[in-house]
Amino acid sequence: MIAKYGGQQGEQNNRILSAESSFSDVTALNGQAPIPDMLITGQEAAASGAAEPTPQAVLPTAAGETGAESSLSINSSRQTTKSTLYEQMRKECERIEENLLRARREVYLQADVAFLMQRSDTELSNLQIAQAKEIKEKIESFEKNMKGRSERKETKKFQRTSVRRTKYRDMLILKQQTISKAATAIRLTVVEQREAFDNLMAHVKAIHEQQRIDEAAALERKLDFEKSINDLEIVSQPDEVKSALAKMFQVRQTHQRALNKRINEHLREVQMVEVRHVKEKFDLERNCAEEAGNLKVLHAARIAEQIEAHVLEMNNEKERLQAEHEAKKQVLITHLHQVEVKRLQHAHRLALRNMKSEQEQRLAAFKHQRLSGNGLGTGVGSISSKLTSKMASRQESNADIDDASSDRSSQVSASPSRIAAGINGITPASSTFGGTRRSGNGSHTPTGSHISEDDDIRSTHSDDSRTHRVNAIASLVAKQRQEKTNLMATLKAEMTELEQSHSAQMGEMEEEQRLELEKLVMEQREELELLRALQEKEILVEQSVHEAEMVTMVERRVLNSVFASVNDGIINTTSDGTITRFNPAAVEIFGYTAAEAIGQNVSILMPDDIAKDHNRFILSYMNTGIKKVVGKSRRLEGKCKNGEIFPMQLSLSEVKEQDEHLFTAVARDLTKKVQLENEIREKEELEQRELQKLIGELDVTKAKTEDLLSQMLPRSVANQLMDGKQVTPQTFDNATVFFLDVVGFTTMCASMHPTETVSLLDAIYNTFDEVIQKYDAYKVETIGDSYLIVSGIPTPNGDRHASEIATLALEIMSKVHLFQFERNPSLKLRVRIGLNTGPVVAGVVGTKMPRYCLFGDTVNTGSRMESTSQPMRIQISESTCAMLKAAGGFQIVDRGEIDVKASCVLRAVLGKGKMRTYFLNGKENFPFELPSQ
Repeated sequence: MIAKYGGQQGEQNNRILSAESSFSDVTALNGQAPIPDMLITGQEAAASGAAEPTPQAVLPTAAGETGAESSLSINSSRQTTKSTLYEQMRKECERIEENLLRARREVYLQADVAFLMQRSDTELSNLQIAQAKEIKEKIESFEKNMKGRSERKETKKFQRTSVRRTKYRDMLILKQQTISKAATAIRLTVVEQREAFDNLMAHVKAIHEQQRIDEAAALERKLDFEKSINDLEIVSQPDEVKSALAKMFQVRQTHQRALNKRINEHLREVQMVEVRHVKEKFDLERNCAEEAGNLKVLHAARIAEQIEAHVLEMNNEKERLQAEHEAKKQVLITHLHQVEVKRLQHAHRLALRNMKSEQEQRLAAFKHQRLSGNGLGTGVGSISSKLTSKMASRQESNADIDDASSDRSSQVSASPSRIAAGINGITPASSTFGGTRRSGNGSHTPTGSHISEDDDIRSTHSDDSRTHRVNAIASLVAKQRQEKTNLMATLKAEMTELEQSHSAQMGEMEEEQRLELEKLVMEQREELELLRALQEKEILVEQSVHEAEMVTMVERRVLNSVFASVNDGIINTTSDGTITRFNPAAVEIFGYTAAEAIGQNVSILMPDDIAKDHNRFILSYMNTGIKKVVGKSRRLEGKCKNGEIFPMQLSLSEVKEQDEHLFTAVARDLTKKVQLENEIREKEELEQRELQKLIGELDVTKAKTEDLLSQMLPRSVANQLMDGKQVTPQTFDNATVFFLDVVGFTTMCASMHPTETVSLLDAIYNTFDEVIQKYDAYKVETIGDSYLIVSGIPTPNGDRHASEIATLALEIMSKVHLFQFERNPSLKLRVRIGLNTGPVVAGVVGTKMPRYCLFGDTVNTGSRMESTSQPMRIQISESTCAMLKAAGGFQIVDRGEIDVKASCVLRAVLGKGKMRTYFLNGKENFPFELPSQ
């Protein structure tokens, strides 16, 4: 039984086994003499001139001709000679041996071919492993380089951050030092001002003290001069006259000393006022200096904060640009690495393809060599040597590829500063392998165009990146410079305003001090004049008394005439109060005649309570000698004969004559003086009432101002602004805005005089304002012929804002329909109205002329509702329509979808395009006439 093998190698082995089996069968027949049928068949085949069978067909022929034809061959061969039979057997054996050798050569050939193919597979596998390892190493090297690059960048970033933090700390320290120096300078300035004030106060006090000394010395010199002159005057007079004149001079001197004392007191009061004024001025200057210093410190802090913010902003911008540049650079490096990997993979594929081609050529040459008849010993050794040489050449080629790749990688990693950030400009076509050329042996080698392209990319991006960063930094520097300029202008304006305020305060204080000092001097002058007049009168009284003492009782007539000549009432009384003399002036003052008064008690001239006190004081003086009323002038009330009470001034003096106490009372009617004082007091009260009236008028003016401000701004917002509070913007979840525009207003203005245009707008706005007052709505602003009204702002009103605005719009439409302009009755006014409902943000904009403004998509959409409406129609949005339908009673018509035109930017932001809108035509039970739709 012949074993069967599978595959090509098994088929060859089967052939060899078949040939060996046939040869064994022939040998067995030769020893046993039987003639097998296959030999006879072979002989007959040879004799008949048939073609020699191929080695593959030998066994099938020997085995296949054992059928019906074998019996015929055996019968015919019996007639041949035995020698011919053996000869044929020899030839057959030789042929079989030749076929056996040929089959063995073919088996050896197949074994060599299998060995070569296995060797080729091993080479390919090794090459693929080496290529994969090379790519892996390249990728690992790239990743390692990128990781190292990232670490270096992070280190540099940390270093930059550390340096910036250090600079920032230095900046903060410098800022604190600057503020501390400013505060120290302010303190030193305050100390210097305090020292200067102390020196000034010391100087003022010294001057005042010297003025008082000089004034006292001057007054004393005046007294001395008068005394010397009086001594010269009376030196030649008789002794009695000399004594009387000396007493009169003594009285004058007493009055002059009292006047001088009062003058000194006035001077002291003026000096005290001056000192107070100096202190007030110093306090104001100090406060102004402190405010200016604090403002300068605040300005310095604001400038430092702005510089700090600018530095931080510049650092952040530089860091952002550096990060952007680094990101683009990493993208470019990664891209170049991917390109290199693709090139390397392409080279590997070419190497594999070349190796497979070389292996196929080598295998074909080997088969041809073996089949051409060369001996068995010519294949394996030559194959090994050729394989060794091919492997060496391939390794050299791979080494060259590795060297080129490593050079390329090192070139990329060694020059990171040249890598561009403009990777976005590189198209996918730039990463193809169009830059390779095919060499003579069919391989592809990279050309120099890739390097030039990469260099161009790097240089182009480097220029673009540098330009981009320079432009970004330049724009930021320009912006910061503008911000600094604006801040300096603001600070300068604030300082100028503060200086002006200080100057105004100083001027007001100086004016108030001047007026106060003038008033004080005037009051002192009036007081001195009044005192001088009183002293003159007292001197006259004293003079009269002394003159009366000069004459004897014989000269009573002269004395009476003197008594009669004075304007003050003179009353002489005894110690018990009995009246002994009553001059005409006293008669005129009290209404009693001299006969009626003499002999009566002095108490009849005073009210009861004052008379009791007077008698008690006189009795006390007589008992104790303590003068409470004697020798003094006092102000009290007198009593006339008719019982009328009047003010008077009473001066009581004592004369001792022969151990008897006689008292002389000088009474002066102060009715006119009191009336003058009352007139002055009434005048002051009148001035006070006028001042109260002015304050009331000021309150009315303030109320008008507040009312006017409430018309410009909402009352709640106006109250916050008047209280000095900051008005924060508010967000209202739901409100309805009203936009109105006069159709053809520009054309109307062109045909009118400007005054007529203003009159027309005034008439229109007055009409609209009257309508607005009826509803819960607020007029936001008017710009030319445009009108903006809102409901639900600033005071939310629930869901009533839509119906309020809709009813207001219908009434305004009715007013416009019936509107007639007095200067041009033929003028027909037409308007467009648009309504929209939604969330709105409201706030105050500006400080010099604050305005209450609305912001948000709802306002913009409402404006578009007005601009896309039709003349004499009210166009509303879907949101307003929904709220009006919910309220009920409104006549609404669907207009359909319209193109709400807007600018490209606004449309991109707001997403406006096609919108469904509606027309508001009326309202149930609406009392006003509306235009026909």
